[in-house]
This record gives sequence, structure tokens and C-alpha cells, in this order.
Amino acid sequence: MTSAQVLGLGVRLFAIWLVVSLLRHVPGIWQFNVSDVAGGSSSTNVVIVVVAVLILALAAWLWFFPLTVANKLIPRSSRTDHIHVPIEQAESVGFSLLGLWVLASSVPDSFYWIFMAYQASRPNSILELRASEYSYMVATVVEVILGIWLLFGAKGLRGLLRWARTAGT
Repeated sequence: MTSAQVLGLGVRLFAIWLVVSLLRHVPGIWQFNVSDVAGGSSSTNVVIVVVAVLILALAAWLWFFPLTVANKLIPRSSRTDHIHVPIEQAESVGFSLLGLWVLASSVPDSFYWIFMAYQASRPNSILELRASEYSYMVATVVEVILGIWLLFGAKGLRGLLRWARTAGT
């Protein structure tokens, strides 16, 4: 692998991170905007949607053109330096690290939501969970599942990348 290919892998991992972060934060921003606290304006909702679409477009561009970005970031002289790591091994390590990162942020959230659900289920509790809290709980469960899949299911993702690289050839 060349240093540009290694950096291209990092660019693809960053694209995945962008999508995960977007899925994590946009529902909360939307919920806050439509709540009574914020007063919710429709123009703000349009801005939220436009920014989310732009971030998704950026993530798609980074996913489909990682070497273009890598070649812009790496000096021309070091683009052909070879690093002797099989690409499958580098991809596996990258996906595992990304899964570990997702789990590192979602496992503490899981404990928080378990505690809040326990407190809300107690008799005479003043804590009342609304639909937005339940949606955050579901999002946290999805993040845990995604993190576990990234951490332990790197073979399937490597197969998906292999298919993407060879599609059309």
C-alpha cells in the first residue's frame, strides 16, 4: 500500500464518521427546534435540512473519491512510498478502530439511558420520559449495534469495499 492509499482509507473512515455524527445529532437539533423552548421556525428547519444534505454530500464525495483527497493532502514526493501492510489488514484495523470509537461514545450513553429508564419506572417518580427520550434511547441502541458490527464484523465491510473497488471493471 502506498501512503496515499492509507490516507484514502482514513478519508473513507472519516466519511463514515460524518454520517454517524449526522445521524446522531440532527434528530436532537430538529427536536429542539420544534420544541416550545426554541419556538421552532420553519426557516430553521430548512437550514437544518440543507446543512444535513450538504454534510451527506460531502461524506459521499469523500467515500467515492478518497484518493483525490489523499493526493491533495500528501506531498507529491511521498505518494509512491510503499507501506508493507496488506490492504485487507489495514481496512480491518481501520473498521475495528472506528467501531471501538463508536462504542466508546455509545456505551456510556447506554448506561445513562438505562439509569433514566429505571428512575422513570419507579413508583411516584417525578421523571417522565417523552417520545424524544425514547428516540434517543433507540439511537443509542443503534449506535451500540453499529459499533459492535464495525468492531467485530470487519470481514463483511472489507467485502463491501472490495466490491466497490472492482465494480465496473
